[in-house]
Amino acid sequence: MERKGDRRVGGQIRFVYEEPAVVVEDDGKRYLVVGDLHIGAERRFRQRGINIYKNEERMADKIKKIAKEFKAERIVLLGDIKESILYPDVQERKSIKDFFYRLEGMEMEVLRGNHDAHLDEITGRKVSDEFMTKNFAFLHGNKWPTEEAMMRRTIISGHSHVAVETVDRNGARYIEKAWLIAGRGREKGGYKKIEARELIVMPAFNELITGYPVGKKENGRKEGMNPLLGSGIFSYRNADIFGISGSYYGKVKSKE
Repeated sequence: MERKGDRRVGGQIRFVYEEPAVVVEDDGKRYLVVGDLHIGAERRFRQRGINIYKNEERMADKIKKIAKEFKAERIVLLGDIKESILYPDVQERKSIKDFFYRLEGMEMEVLRGNHDAHLDEITGRKVSDEFMTKNFAFLHGNKWPTEEAMMRRTIISGHSHVAVETVDRNGARYIEKAWLIAGRGREKGGYKKIEARELIVMPAFNELITGYPVGKKENGRKEGMNPLLGSGIFSYRNADIFGISGSYYGKVKSKE
């Protein structure tokens, strides 16, 4: 994966160097795609006595900056916009509203993650399970896609908080946000027909969430696994791992 490089799969995909974001060009439009914002995750740190302020504003401003740089016309949020699974507390609701206020005026597709109950009620925005262009299907990744989504050539999802662990020559271990790019496996599942050729799983956009290193036995969490990978429709062990720095780390099976 090249820095800010293009990948053509019936449309153009551009991975943003050093950012957990991707720009997709299809249907004559350019989309900036990010996932797993988990607005309100700061609460985890407050419980440890660490206060983090205005993280939702930083995320919104970064989205605006990247969208401007790449001339993206529409934002696609891949779900888990908020941290709480059920109804959020007062502070989290305020943070969610502040985030969307800072992005006011931008065209946006808001997709539902497993943490996004009541999101439409809180924001007053339409929240969908999937969004599709001619060649791409966008979804959170915690549920089975529709038949229609499986007829798109590339599926882009979040949910799994992908990361990769590396070890330097001194034995020090590092974890980096990463992309997982999986080709088709041998299974078909319950689908009548599948045109999708690859599944791209994105890292979390929230900088407070590094993610779960792929290939680690303890991180083979069924609740964090896209069902398309867990079922074998797309090959998890043969999926390619790219760090957001642009480095290629091999296939998942090389990290087991």
